[in-house]
Amino acid sequence: MKNLVATLLGCTLLAGCGGGNGDNSGTGGMRSNAQLNGNWHAILTSTVSSHPLVADFFMVQNGGTLSSDNISLQGTCFPSGTMMGSVNGDQVNMILTSQDGDTVSITGTVSGGALSGNYTIKTSGCMGGDMGTLSATPIPSVQSAAWTGATLSTVYPPGHTTLTANLAEDNAGNITGTMVFTGSTCSFLSTPSVNGRQTGNIFIVDDTAPDGVALIGTVDSVAKNISGGYDISICNADGGTFTMSQP
Repeated sequence: MKNLVATLLGCTLLAGCGGGNGDNSGTGGMRSNAQLNGNWHAILTSTVSSHPLVADFFMVQNGGTLSSDNISLQGTCFPSGTMMGSVNGDQVNMILTSQDGDTVSITGTVSGGALSGNYTIKTSGCMGGDMGTLSATPIPSVQSAAWTGATLSTVYPPGHTTLTANLAEDNAGNITGTMVFTGSTCSFLSTPSVNGRQTGNIFIVDDTAPDGVALIGTVDSVAKNISGGYDISICNADGGTFTMSQP
């Protein structure tokens, strides 16, 4: 992947999460499980250190079983990892395990479209132990044929382009689609097919065309706006910022 993506992801743990609400019959019957498949963005507020951690998830749910390989836990030393967990009614238990064997244990409750609870980090020594509270909200999918936006190059002044995008997202957070760039000073910037991932409010796509464009950005809470940075492997390593929005 491009240098921009490698740099910005160097301190994250990639894997996934989602959201929903439990349903109680109110008559003493079986309580259905909360539906958690999808993207979530969480703040982990430590009772040990002075700075919060930020977690982004795409969770895959199969009945009462939870799993993921699409988690980003910023502020820790975890390069990558996986998650296994369970949901029983509105009660959630998850364990995130890094490649080094470090773990983040989460227990929480789903209520009113949000997930709240507690976490404990056990580590082999990278950052020491940590614990605190967790508050998470769901982030909608970026799937849409109506994305429009613009780029602003820092290499080719004024370096402004407009863009349109048609993006699809599957039930594991994987993104495929097309992006059309208009007005680029870099003549090799084409109309590429792109692929990537949404992880909570993190958006990453790149292409396999000769221009080698890569974009990484942040999705807002309603998935109507994305902003971030881009780079291109040719054109003197062109790069800059981009914004995208949909109705």
